[in-house]
Amino acid sequence: MRVKTLTPLWTGGVNSKVDRIHETGLLGSLRWWYETLVRGLGGNVCNEEHKCDFDTQKYISSKANSEAERLKEAGLCDVCQVFGATGWKRRFRLSVVEDNIRDAKIQHPIKAYKKKYVSGGKEYVPTWYFSDPSKTNVSPVPPNTPKIGNFEILLQSLDYDFQIEIIKGLIQFIADWAGLGARNQMGFGIIEPIGERADASYLYEKLLTNVGNYHYAELPSLKNVFLVQIKVGNAEEVETFNIKCDLRRLFSDNKDVRHFVMGTAGEKKDSAKKIAAKIKISHPYNDNLMRIWGWIPEEADCYNKNWDREKIVSDIYKYLTTNYNLEVWREIDSKRDTVTPNITKPEKFLQSLLGL
Repeated sequence: MRVKTLTPLWTGGVNSKVDRIHETGLLGSLRWWYETLVRGLGGNVCNEEHKCDFDTQKYISSKANSEAERLKEAGLCDVCQVFGATGWKRRFRLSVVEDNIRDAKIQHPIKAYKKKYVSGGKEYVPTWYFSDPSKTNVSPVPPNTPKIGNFEILLQSLDYDFQIEIIKGLIQFIADWAGLGARNQMGFGIIEPIGERADASYLYEKLLTNVGNYHYAELPSLKNVFLVQIKVGNAEEVETFNIKCDLRRLFSDNKDVRHFVMGTAGEKKDSAKKIAAKIKISHPYNDNLMRIWGWIPEEADCYNKNWDREKIVSDIYKYLTTNYNLEVWREIDSKRDTVTPNITKPEKFLQSLLGL
């Protein structure tokens, strides 16, 4: 698949250095979204506390009729069967050919204009800092800068029974609704395949084989994501950070909720307190479009009588529709959805997202 970036692409390698487009960064995004889709269909997905470990003897002795069932008996969840686990290789190979890639020119530092706040009695403007590719005396070298341009994703099936079109469909889904690589919350990762769209029917049919009764109240799932596109008047990078600031202010009365939704870097001495942002906001692209997506779980320790999933998502919706032109809002079992409102079946919702 040939791909072009619509916003800079961040894929860190060793020590998170962006010296090129790293395959591991792409694979991380692909796995994250595959897990999210499988969870939404009630499929079996392992987690950090209970990772899959392939048992060769159980696989050999299995009497199951299908390969998927044999792998399940051997200790692999629906996702690890495709993306690999201890003792079991990923079912496909992914590599990158950098066709026309260069360092992105990004504003640095970048300040959220007209967003002044008071902290500790002092007024400040939220500011973000990025590496400057124009400097020659930076350390380490090369500068840690996201990439833009065209590149090719080479995909190869490593199993006669695995259709590589499944992964192509997954990349197409991400290109339509989300972002590839890391730091999506900073505006990075919007891509567009060059040429014909990938056929997502292979992905859909594969995911239907994972339909089950597992429930994930606290993890990313097709049942708790929302996918949004808006039209903005200001097509500059700063708009990403203006929105980020405004969304954080929605939860100003509860620090725990604010950190849970928007993330926090925590204290340098305690990385365990770092919380990843659940809301991602793209830079403007293609005729002043912006993409916002995220996941808000059904259950969380910070929820109380004033804050729950519906309250959080509803406030985000009100802010975006009040301040911007809403192009599309996708969310399962919700009147907010602009294409299939109140649809309850995850299979039907997924089918709609895939354009099938």
